[in-house]
Amino acid sequence: PPASPVLAEETEEVSEVVAEQLAEPAAPVIKAPTTASVTATELPSRVTQEEDRTAEAAANEAETGVAQNEVAGPEQVEDLGDSAVGLETKLGTVWTLGVGLGLIAIAAAYYARAIFPSLAPMWKVTIAYAGAVVLFAVGKVFERKLARFAKPVMAGGLALGFFVSYAAYFITPMRAVTLPVSLAWMTAGVVAILVFAARWRSQPLAALAIVLGHTSAYVAAGSADTFSLVIITALSIVAVVLLVRHGWVELALFGVVTAYAAHILWSFADHPPVSADRAYWVNVSFFTSYYVIFLFGDLVWWRRVSGRAGAEFRRTQELAGRLVGPVNVTLFLSAVCYLYVATNVYLTDIQWFFFVLAAVQVAHGRYLRTLGNDDYVFYPAVAAILVTLGVFSAFEALSLDLV
Repeated sequence: PPASPVLAEETEEVSEVVAEQLAEPAAPVIKAPTTASVTATELPSRVTQEEDRTAEAAANEAETGVAQNEVAGPEQVEDLGDSAVGLETKLGTVWTLGVGLGLIAIAAAYYARAIFPSLAPMWKVTIAYAGAVVLFAVGKVFERKLARFAKPVMAGGLALGFFVSYAAYFITPMRAVTLPVSLAWMTAGVVAILVFAARWRSQPLAALAIVLGHTSAYVAAGSADTFSLVIITALSIVAVVLLVRHGWVELALFGVVTAYAAHILWSFADHPPVSADRAYWVNVSFFTSYYVIFLFGDLVWWRRVSGRAGAEFRRTQELAGRLVGPVNVTLFLSAVCYLYVATNVYLTDIQWFFFVLAAVQVAHGRYLRTLGNDDYVFYPAVAAILVTLGVFSAFEALSLDLV
């Protein structure tokens, strides 16, 4: 039946009200709890994620820095800092201080003869040691506040102590102890300098210790032959240990050159008469020990470098790293060949030395090639030269000329 006009009108009003309610947006009272609840739950997680990203980035950066320092050596950071130091600061803190320490050392060397000639040698040695201790103590007092000043002063005190140990036997006006005691004191001085060099991460100080150590080996030549060669070998081991621990490849190259040079200088000193056969084996044994020690250092260095792709190196560090191996084998080959000719004991069997050393060069080159080192080509070339020399020597043709 047809709806009444009143019912139709009420139905139309209800429909309009429902439509208006559906068209209106959600009330703020309803949205507020939803928005608040989302913010309260998401905000901590977002903050935590941001902190995690920051911490991860910092950790990666720190790890990269440590990796580069392991290869490049801790002194690289100090070098970067020194580049910003002005000329006047360097003159005042480095050069002036070094000149002053040198003058103190010269004064200590001449005071025994010029100032206190009447004192007993033991008193002279005691006073000189006291001066070295005072110099070291002055540096120790200022080690934390003025490190740039204090460390060279302490190193000067250690060096002065070494020279006093040397003078205690080798300088006649100060001769107060026997040769073994003087050598023991000199060895202790070198060890002390090496300890502080490792503590301060100072490669120049370690080089100074190696020079002083070779000095003690040279002055003992003729009187303590075994001591001299053992000291040279020990200093070679120290140089390689510092290379492995601190990445001081420049020091390793310096150690290679000084080891062979010290041995050659030792060979020209006056020695007790021995047979040519014994002289050959003693010299070859120690020359071989130097070669093996620095060969190990070279292999360890390149293995470390291959595991630090993208690391930055100083120019001197890169050059020294490439020279350690070639300089080592060149000096070893030259020294042993000279020894064969000089002793003239096993010269007819020199081809076996060439063949064995050639095999070592092939193995050395193959290993460097597996590490991706482009310098590996040097060693097969050396091996080819050695094989050629060995073949000529085996057939007694041009052996002496080629050597």
